[in-house]
Amino acid sequence: MRTPKSPVFLRHEFDALLSTTAPRTAARSHFKVQLCAGQRMDAPVIATNDDATISKRSAVDAGYWKDDFIKAFSSNLEVTKRPPLINRGYFARVAAFRMVIDQFLALTEGKGQIVSLGAGFDTLFWRLAKDKAKMAKYLEMDLDEVVAKKIGLIRGSRALTRGLEGYEGVYAVVAADLRNVETIHKELELHHFDPKAPTLFMAECVLVYMESDATTKLLSWIASHYSQAFFLNYEQINPNDNFGKMMIKNLEARGCSLRGLAGCPDLQAQKDRYLHCGWDSADAVDMNEVYRRLPAEERARVEKLEIFDELEEWTLINSHYCMSWAAHDATKLLNTLHV
Repeated sequence: MRTPKSPVFLRHEFDALLSTTAPRTAARSHFKVQLCAGQRMDAPVIATNDDATISKRSAVDAGYWKDDFIKAFSSNLEVTKRPPLINRGYFARVAAFRMVIDQFLALTEGKGQIVSLGAGFDTLFWRLAKDKAKMAKYLEMDLDEVVAKKIGLIRGSRALTRGLEGYEGVYAVVAADLRNVETIHKELELHHFDPKAPTLFMAECVLVYMESDATTKLLSWIASHYSQAFFLNYEQINPNDNFGKMMIKNLEARGCSLRGLAGCPDLQAQKDRYLHCGWDSADAVDMNEVYRRLPAEERARVEKLEIFDELEEWTLINSHYCMSWAAHDATKLLNTLHV
């Protein structure tokens, strides 16, 4: 078998503060940006947002999924075509998150709240809005510089500002140190999140870049403050085999340390972490299983898009990434959600 290429699936740590407010009208988007003292600019982390955006643009251009907004967020980047392995990997992740989000919105019938931790230049809100999705709140959090750039791109794009129409008071983008639950609490209160309403928190390659203690505090705080909560997470696992060691080495060479991986190295640890933090139920599967759970017709469609001769690498890389989810809900409504 060939030596696998460097795992460049996704985004990394988010650890700075910035506050923004959502536009009152979509036609004239108004954002107030306030940088907080003592912030730390992390160039390698910021660069991973660009990498992820370019990779998503590559997959969209190749026809893996439809996204009318990714061009606006990649307009200032040097877009290059990614290998089929990367394109298909992004498809699996994007499709799985959308599948669960759609389940959540259908169950909550317009009352659902979504918090995207480490959102970067993600277009999920705009894609949901284009499909007339009904939701009460959608809040994004990320690094200050990433958020500032995102605001600039939104303000400069007619497609993005139009995408906010009809969702005034729903969408907002802020930055908060995810290691500081008091800051997160404050932002959620400022944006009128109801702790008794069904709320989905999502994170993609975020928790693994935080110290384990910080993740424990975050998950425990959510479970203790939100009576109907669901958490959906994507990140690396299995660091101790040869590929796992290479994965860690490659990311560290880019300035990104997997601080939380040792404390949550496998699927069982993923589930146990939620349960120890007060969640009622939890599950986790690797990305091979996630891909198998996607609709068969969609898998058949994307498998015809490009010549794909990297099946062994595909299986190996997918075994080192996972999706995990957990519910904390006395009504048991959110316990039915799953990948």
